[in-house]
Amino acid sequence: MKLMEENMKLRQHIFKMNGDSLTGMLLSQGVLSDTSFSYDWAKVIKNSLNTTHNYIVINKGRNHGITEDMGVVTPNGVVGIIRAVGKNHSYILSFLNQKQQISAKLGDNITFGPLSWDGNSIGYATLNEIPQHVPVSPGDTIYTSGYSSFFPPDIPIGIAESSKIVNGMHRAVKVKLLQDFRLLDYVIIVKNNHFKEIDSLSGKIITE
Repeated sequence: MKLMEENMKLRQHIFKMNGDSLTGMLLSQGVLSDTSFSYDWAKVIKNSLNTTHNYIVINKGRNHGITEDMGVVTPNGVVGIIRAVGKNHSYILSFLNQKQQISAKLGDNITFGPLSWDGNSIGYATLNEIPQHVPVSPGDTIYTSGYSSFFPPDIPIGIAESSKIVNGMHRAVKVKLLQDFRLLDYVIIVKNNHFKEIDSLSGKIITE
C-alpha cells in the first residue's frame, strides 16, 4: 500500500513538472504575458483523430476550476475549446473538427482571417479571407490574432506553404500546422479573466 502511494505521488510530481515546463515554454516566448488571461495545464487522456468531428478529453474538470469556453493550446499552436466539463474531466472540441475555426493572422501583418482544419490531413489547415493584394510567402508564420475571447495573441500556429485566389477576391493560404496532434500529451488551459464581461456586452448589443 505504501509503495502504491509513493508511486502515485511520484506520478503526480512528474505530471506537475511536465505541465509547468509546458507553461514555462510559452512564458519564455513572451506569449503568456497578457494579464487578461490566466493559465493551467492538464494531461490528455483521450484524443480522437480519425473523424471529421474530433475531440479530446483531459484529466481536469470542475473540481480544478475548469469551465466551458476555455481555450486550450500548446507552445506549438491551438488545440481547441472546452465545451463540456465534468467533476474531474473536460471535453475539448478539437481544432481538428470541421465545426471549429479560429481567428489567425499572417506573420507580423495586421491582416487576419478565419483558420480552419482542411478536413483531410491532420497536419494542415486553411487561412481564408486574406485580401488578394496582401503578399503571402512560403515560410510565413501564422499566429493567433488576439481577436478572440478564447486565445491570447501571437501563439504560433503554423507555416504558410502556398496560397491561391478564391472567387477573384480573397486569398486562401495552405498552412502546415506546427502541432502534431498525434503527439499531444500535456496541454495548457487558457482562461480569459474578462470573458463574462465581454460575453455579456456582446449579448446586450445583439439584443438591443
